[in-house]
Amino acid sequence: MRRRAASRPRVRGMTLLELLVALSIMAISLALIYRAVGGSARGVSKLEQNQGVALLADSLMDAFPMVDPGGTQASGQDGVYAWQVASAPFSVGGLPETAVPLHALRITISVENRSWIFETLRPQRPLQQGEVTR
Repeated sequence: MRRRAASRPRVRGMTLLELLVALSIMAISLALIYRAVGGSARGVSKLEQNQGVALLADSLMDAFPMVDPGGTQASGQDGVYAWQVASAPFSVGGLPETAVPLHALRITISVENRSWIFETLRPQRPLQQGEVTR
């Protein structure tokens, strides 16, 4: 008479198909995470660039609180930022002769292949005694 071997409980492991599905899901998840992190890094870079432009524009506006009677033209470079400042008379109808003349001040800041334009109004600097306008 033959004795039967004691049956052991069958241990169920992962099949090859289950392993491939798990690896595919993990690869897709990692790709999505990589894409999200890459987008965040680009966003931070653009934010820093926009902050730099805004700070430079604010500094340039502070540098020109008044405009010479003949207008103002200036340009320069600040790190990676190239800037230009130009002004033109700004006429407002119906003002008395004693009103302070205004100038439209235009600030252009460029970096890489992008440009920002800021415009504001500035009063004309009063003429000094004996000074003539150009």
